[in-house]
Amino acid sequence: MNHEPNGCGVKALLHYTQNLKEARFQVWAPDYHTFLDIGAKRTTDLIPISGISSVPIAMFVGNVDKLADPTDAMWAYQTIGSPVVHYEEIDGGHLTFVIGKDMSYFPDKVLPLIEQYSPIKAMPFLQ
Repeated sequence: MNHEPNGCGVKALLHYTQNLKEARFQVWAPDYHTFLDIGAKRTTDLIPISGISSVPIAMFVGNVDKLADPTDAMWAYQTIGSPVVHYEEIDGGHLTFVIGKDMSYFPDKVLPLIEQYSPIKAMPFLQ
């Protein structure tokens, strides 16, 4: 079960469960599972996404994503703030970015962002 389902490890699933149960975006607690059975409230430090400042971020969000849904993505966008240089919802779900069935947004939206913000300007695939 290391990479199931969809390439997600068990630890990632447990971390997702931890965040879901506590209704907050917090760091992984390796001993968190011991609290699940007894119903105790166990919180850890929040993941400090509001402190991100040194890297530009472009967010492409699937408008029918049930795992990283647009509501949560908008919360992340608003919490991160000015480092988000681009936010856009596209038609798709969570696996849209893995399967790449419709990549129509990529040449006109993603590649110009890579060109603009990449420290390596000589990228032959962008020309």
